[in-house]
Amino acid sequence: MAEAPGPEDLASLQAAHPDQIVHAPQAFTIYVGFDVLKPPFDDERVRQALNYAIDRDHMADLLGGPTTQRTTCQLLPPNFQGYAPFCPYTLDPESGVWSAPDLERARALIDDADAAGEKVTVWVMDEDPAIIDPPALMRYVTGVLDGLGLRAELKVVPQDEYWPALYPPAAAGSPEHPQIYISGWISDYPGAGNFIEPQFGCGSFGNPSGWCDEALDRRIDEALLLYTTDPGAANRAWAEIERGLVEDAAMAPVTNPVFTNAVSARVENVQVHPQWGLLLSRIWVQ
Repeated sequence: MAEAPGPEDLASLQAAHPDQIVHAPQAFTIYVGFDVLKPPFDDERVRQALNYAIDRDHMADLLGGPTTQRTTCQLLPPNFQGYAPFCPYTLDPESGVWSAPDLERARALIDDADAAGEKVTVWVMDEDPAIIDPPALMRYVTGVLDGLGLRAELKVVPQDEYWPALYPPAAAGSPEHPQIYISGWISDYPGAGNFIEPQFGCGSFGNPSGWCDEALDRRIDEALLLYTTDPGAANRAWAEIERGLVEDAAMAPVTNPVFTNAVSARVENVQVHPQWGLLLSRIWVQ
């Protein structure tokens, strides 16, 4: 009745029966992360420069292409609580979505930060089930950093070495902690708090960057309290919190993986949950 088609089958189905293909973003963001407690990524201008410089379309292609990935500049996935389209890191920021890199702006930020010549070690795992070829993805990022004038070197390590080096109790800011890395976040429940508090709360286990802002922690606590009393105010609070983190370039979001399903012509009332994908219990079959 419903299945995820392969690339060749999907292309044929999209051409012949586009109304039988269902796409929806997952509650999942793949991103390039920074250790914000040591140079050069303790300077927001350097983090912003990479956000401007990366070609998110190219990275989406490396991750599987537009049928499985959607480019993003944001922490929160589309159609998620607190999501409001926003992308300052592109040639046309007024559109709210990513369109193309802005290398001129990126190089100006590197010059302004006096970061040219800084040595950067780019970490990546040798393999990962969520990423087709992690070394190829970060080899591209390494090249972008070199093109901006930094001295970047790629370090490929096994998964059993990569994750313990990245997440607590590994200490952001220490010499052993990765300066820049690839990671992702899949929510435990479909709420903005589960994307933001674990990754940016002071001392949170899911926070590999070392980001800590007590004022942000207070705003997160206030937004969490609004969940049950004023959902509209909660959405606005999370949107404002996320916008601030994007402007500060707390990470470089790249893509949201996409649920892709092909359904029978007899299927109606197709609904996709932001957390669990296609809701089989809601489908009608004629």
